Amino acid sequence: GGASPLSWHWGLVLTLVFSAFVLGFVLGALRLQSGGAKAVVLGSAAAICFTYQAAMTDTVAKNHHLVSTLCSPALYLLMLSGLVGFVLFQKAMRAGHVAASRAAMVTVDPLLSVGVGIAVFGEHVALSPLAIVFELLGLLVLLSGARVLASSRLIAQISVE
Repeated sequence: GGASPLSWHWGLVLTLVFSAFVLGFVLGALRLQSGGAKAVVLGSAAAICFTYQAAMTDTVAKNHHLVSTLCSPALYLLMLSGLVGFVLFQKAMRAGHVAASRAAMVTVDPLLSVGVGIAVFGEHVALSPLAIVFELLGLLVLLSGARVLASSRLIAQISVE
């Protein structure tokens, strides 16, 4: 893992880029009829909010002074991203089948979080042959789990109200 804190520059970049993507996904979802595609788009937007929320949580958690924490934009961006993510999550669950929205969230959030960790926080991916095997295995499990979730007959029996 890396120990790099979120710099002001990267905080601004994350805020602008993630906000643009969430806005784009929400505007795209408005053009779609209720159903699987809309649930996937809104679920992806919620996942982006949750990834952003994790970055802000890391920033707030590393601040050990109460006054500077309360004055930090990261605290308020954390709360806002949590609220927006929660609303989008609820909209995604109601837009279409639960399997579509959950499959999008369980894939987009971790993959995007890994990218943010590497690019912004100085995290690294182990490159030894054994580590690469386990990393690829983890990715395979993640994607397989999302596929199983999306096509589960148990979830398909649940009606959307």
